[in-house]
Amino acid sequence: MKRSGSLNYFELKKAVLDKEKCIRCGACIIACPIDSLVLDPYPKLVDKCLECGKCAKACPIVKKDGDGFDRKKAFAAKTKSLDILKNSQDGGVVTSILFQLFEKDKIDKAIVVGGENDLEPKAKIVSSKNELNKTAGTKYGLTPVISKLQDIKGSEDVAVVGTPCQSKAARMLKEMGFGIEYIIGVFCMQNFNSVELKNKFEKKGIKNEEIKDLTITNGKFQVNTKDDKKKLPISEFDSCVPRACSSCVDFEAKHADISIGSVGSEKDHSTVIIRTKKGKEMFELTKDKLEYIELNSLQQVDKLGTIKLKK
Repeated sequence: MKRSGSLNYFELKKAVLDKEKCIRCGACIIACPIDSLVLDPYPKLVDKCLECGKCAKACPIVKKDGDGFDRKKAFAAKTKSLDILKNSQDGGVVTSILFQLFEKDKIDKAIVVGGENDLEPKAKIVSSKNELNKTAGTKYGLTPVISKLQDIKGSEDVAVVGTPCQSKAARMLKEMGFGIEYIIGVFCMQNFNSVELKNKFEKKGIKNEEIKDLTITNGKFQVNTKDDKKKLPISEFDSCVPRACSSCVDFEAKHADISIGSVGSEKDHSTVIIRTKKGKEMFELTKDKLEYIELNSLQQVDKLGTIKLKK
């Protein structure tokens, strides 16, 4: 029986999938009580629909933005661990937090984005602190992070690391009773189709296997290869941005417990925004492992947030 005011899969398909707004997070797959949905590569109905509305309730696109959690405190931070720092994109704060959550037995698993290189991201389940350095650093491409919950036992405590839209999906599922203990959000202006991005780089003479390091700074891809360093305007890669990104207005992951990114802090540091009690708990567990100062202004974060809101 369809619940009043809820969307069934077919209505969700019409409102999100058919309009190319799906971010492939996998939340609807997890929410379906009879496992009738699979990712192929987008959500696909393979069995009957109960019309319970749970897939739509978990979808971050259906739930409009404008909500989320306010900022409680903000810091510029950097890990004290050279081992973590050398594998990290900026200040190594995300890895440091996850390390402490495992160290203090706060979580059994963490869902993160890893991969062999920056252009081939894969959602991964991490089961111990010793696996974390292999997944450190930013990877570019839409990845079904939330779908990995299907491989985790319901009794296990989980931390999820994701972009604003993925953090929002994790929050929806947490509110529905799924076992997500901590949500770590990362700043995101836009994401990319990793296959198209890889092809675009190859057309510019940059092969995937040659890329040692890939970052985005000041509106440019900074590509370090084995033999060269290049800066390429992000605008040249607009064709690689999924249409779904155009409907997202959240830059700083307002649905996360704690939000982290490079914008607003100096080089090799991360901006850390505490939003909830869980976010405060994570920072308190980790702060002795960090160099940090409190930030009284987040002008750069506000600026990019405003730009994204007006897209």
